[in-house]
Amino acid sequence: MRALAAGRGWRLCQASPLLGQSFRAACGRALSSRASDGGDESFTEIKIDRSGLRGQTQFYASGEGESVGPSPASLNAPVPSTALGRLLARTIRASQPMSVAEFMKQCLTHNTLGYYSKSDVFGASGDFVTAPEVSQTFGELVGVWCVTIMHKLPLRSKIELVELGPGRGTMIADALRAIKTLLKSPRWADRLELHLVEASSKLREMQQAKLQPFMDEAGGGLKVHWFDSVHAYHASKDSFNAAPIFLAQEFFDALPVHQLVWDPALAVWREKMVAADEKDQLSMVVSRARTKACMYMDAPAYKERVVSALETKALPGGCVEICPEALVVMELVLDVMRRSVPGGSALVIDYGNGGPIASSVRAIQRHQFQHILTAPGEADLTADVDFGALSSAVDNVMHSRKQGVEYVHGLCEHGMVTQADFLVELGIRERFQALAAKAGTSEQELAKLQKDFVRLVSPDEMGTVYKAWCTTTDNLSNIYGFSHRAEPERT
Repeated sequence: MRALAAGRGWRLCQASPLLGQSFRAACGRALSSRASDGGDESFTEIKIDRSGLRGQTQFYASGEGESVGPSPASLNAPVPSTALGRLLARTIRASQPMSVAEFMKQCLTHNTLGYYSKSDVFGASGDFVTAPEVSQTFGELVGVWCVTIMHKLPLRSKIELVELGPGRGTMIADALRAIKTLLKSPRWADRLELHLVEASSKLREMQQAKLQPFMDEAGGGLKVHWFDSVHAYHASKDSFNAAPIFLAQEFFDALPVHQLVWDPALAVWREKMVAADEKDQLSMVVSRARTKACMYMDAPAYKERVVSALETKALPGGCVEICPEALVVMELVLDVMRRSVPGGSALVIDYGNGGPIASSVRAIQRHQFQHILTAPGEADLTADVDFGALSSAVDNVMHSRKQGVEYVHGLCEHGMVTQADFLVELGIRERFQALAAKAGTSEQELAKLQKDFVRLVSPDEMGTVYKAWCTTTDNLSNIYGFSHRAEPERT
């Protein structure tokens, strides 16, 4: 998702240019109120059994208790006007209601009608703007972070730079430019291979266009490999001699979530589902019986945390979102890291919190919130990321073993910080000041630099809504961007 959120009161186009004031003063104001926040032997794909559904008699408002975005009551009724919406309605009527997770997956990744089959959804002309699209400085600082990790690895280690969901390829192209500059070697690409996890053929074409200059460099250029899924990348591994550096910027927010509702009368979890009537109108219902997705509430990643949140009434309406797919992805990532001889790291940047997450799924189309059932396949669907669940995945992987697998390293989690804290520690203020000081910078260019800086770090915009989270193998410590935190425990 994306540069659009109401919960923190920020909007894309409301960062006013600070003409007539020094850039240093603008930087100071943007940061002045910034706040820190403060096993199985094989991996299997998750499928949801809907046999627990008995009818459509108990209704819940879609998006009840949303943490970000307008109240559902302020949105238009969900009358699907898209080809995918009509197809899903007919499919539901012919079988049974589908989970919110299955609905999200179809809306985003349907082969021909899904959202990511569209030509270009990013930027001002699309539906949303991500941080790398705001300023090249964001991607450059991610590249700086990668180089700091490379310097901590054994000398001359081969590197696998792995990005999950690269979008247009903007961030990774900016990061590679910074990496190339900092490595200061004409053979810089000899040490590095790039692996991109991208299911969309159209986005792959955009990524290749961005990366072609690096691939065409003298001496063989950068080697780039594409994979349809994290599972496919993991399955391709026949050697663990390279150090993986995983990057996931606004990847986990697009993974499908299940919405579960606590029934205090019977002390059971039920699941929110998408139903359809004879006129193909979609609506939200709740299962009468416990579905298989409800069984995830017994998993360590959710059980104690969710029970505590229910007791403190931190989950409006007793609704909680879970993302089993995020846990599977993290387990695959962490498995590669632990088996890699030089060690490895993973950096996640997304919006969310330590969880558990109440109902947060929302739809965005042309920079405006929509009802999630109104435009299937035409609107982006995302949900807040439960970073606490990712942390639980680290603990779970550390205490599990797979028969016949040799693990070289343990894991070290470095916690969650705000995007502003992460970028400031990596030097975003100094980078913007250097750009502003360049000879020939016009007043218009200076105003844009100021606006972009504010957009990335201000608590009224992206600065605190977005978080950075990191885990590494236990041979790496004092990670830049997270060094202000206490040294984490090793498990």
